[in-house]
Amino acid sequence: MFNILNIKNSIILIIIILFYFLFNFNFDQFEFYYDDYWFVSSFRNSNDLFTNFITLKEYYIVRPIGLTYLSLLSIIESEKLGIYYLINIFIWLISSLILYLSFARIINIKFGLIFFFFFLFPSISSAFLFSPIIQGLSTISIFFWSLSLYFLSKNKGLTNTLISIIFLTMSFLSYEISFSLVPINIFVYCYLNNIFSYSIKDLFYKVIKILFFSIIFVLLFYFFQKFVSLYSEANLIKYGFNEEDFLINVQKYFFTPFKILYYEIPKLWIIGAIKTLSKINYFLFFLILFLNLILYLIIFNKKITINRISFKILFIFNLTLAFVFVGIFLIYLVATSVPDVTGYYSRGLLCLHIFFSIFLSQMVFTKNKFVIFFTFLIFNLNFMSLSQKFLIHLDYGKERKKIIEATKTLAGVNKVIFTNFNTFKTENYNLIPIFSDEVFDYSNAINFYTENQILAHRIYKKEKCNKILYYENNTLTGYVPSRNRKFTEDQNLRFMKILKEDVKKTSIIIYDYNKKKFIEGKINNLDFLLKSVFDCL
Repeated sequence: MFNILNIKNSIILIIIILFYFLFNFNFDQFEFYYDDYWFVSSFRNSNDLFTNFITLKEYYIVRPIGLTYLSLLSIIESEKLGIYYLINIFIWLISSLILYLSFARIINIKFGLIFFFFFLFPSISSAFLFSPIIQGLSTISIFFWSLSLYFLSKNKGLTNTLISIIFLTMSFLSYEISFSLVPINIFVYCYLNNIFSYSIKDLFYKVIKILFFSIIFVLLFYFFQKFVSLYSEANLIKYGFNEEDFLINVQKYFFTPFKILYYEIPKLWIIGAIKTLSKINYFLFFLILFLNLILYLIIFNKKITINRISFKILFIFNLTLAFVFVGIFLIYLVATSVPDVTGYYSRGLLCLHIFFSIFLSQMVFTKNKFVIFFTFLIFNLNFMSLSQKFLIHLDYGKERKKIIEATKTLAGVNKVIFTNFNTFKTENYNLIPIFSDEVFDYSNAINFYTENQILAHRIYKKEKCNKILYYENNTLTGYVPSRNRKFTEDQNLRFMKILKEDVKKTSIIIYDYNKKKFIEGKINNLDFLLKSVFDCL
């Protein structure tokens, strides 16, 4: 059995983790991201745990473990951005070590080490690294799933199985993405209990029994969420199979997983590698060489014996991974979303990264030079892709700060400002946004940094002025990009209500950050203000 206290193994793990921290994080330059702005602006320096829990309940009651975790984060001093990142990455690293130990026990040490190497660097789905608060729910979910697998791997009777089920349930109640990983738990249980050695008849009945209890478990979870959602005013249940066009969407997006697997992910990795290799970064190059050396020593370490696994077991194992693959994308449809490997919306593909890490770790069962070369290639492409994402997030964090500071300076105190700026920089990678089109992160950022003294909204430059902003029925309204991933048409967004008697008294600022043009005026002169800044019709 693998001993974590073995000096050589411990040194390898500590060095990897050390370099991981040094390379990935620069807390002085990172900025909050996406929905995290909502969180810190809502709970700015609030240490009332119960009040914060009640507020978060309206949005997260169907995920009670996640709700509890976010409530605990809400009492952290909001300015301490680095603490959120440290907590999140610490949980991720602990999860990686737990899974490493689990796979070392279930399969073998070398498999566990290779998995550990791939698992550490999630280029396919890295949103949780840059959004450590809201997307930290993904981290928590995987952490509890790793514990469920660990106790299952101990294979010491009913007690460990029940503990595993409890942790699996906690994983679901943190964030539902881990549902797609359930087939792995089922495989491990069957494998360690020698169920695959049963006769065909007995195996069939055992599998049917396991599937029956799994379906009952899923249904109980669904009805639990339906029940607790009654205690929230928000519309929390958005399962796709309740929609009339669910089957249409299944057909429409049927080939999307294969497009992502065979086109979008290779494209992501290749462009990341080109960007990395086109610029001289000695530290990064040294780190790549160092990690390759460690991976080489692991793969070609003759002292680590490989347990033989029959073709039958390997076939069932890969069939299990096929179910995981289907489940990953089925969750997207059930959640009324669209599979996406770009930007923030790659968050739902975290289990695909785990799928890749497990699938590629199987190279320990072969001495084929092409397979070994392919493993090294994927590891390097994956790592370089993630390195580019970190560089971009650092750069975009600086740009967000510039936009925030420009807004604060221009708006002064107690002013309403409508600002236009680019979602992406000209040189972009993986469609990582500066500020998003879908959520109010710009508005929430201004709320956070000005303690709600300035009201700021994002607008979009268009050919017609009344498409940018118009006043009607006591409301300032504008056309913004669709916030539904299934539709591309612009949508109306109501920014704020202003009574008719206040129209001539309310001052606003129209600001084009890109061209550094701005004008201040009253609502009743809105058309003139927009034409002055945007030259619209």
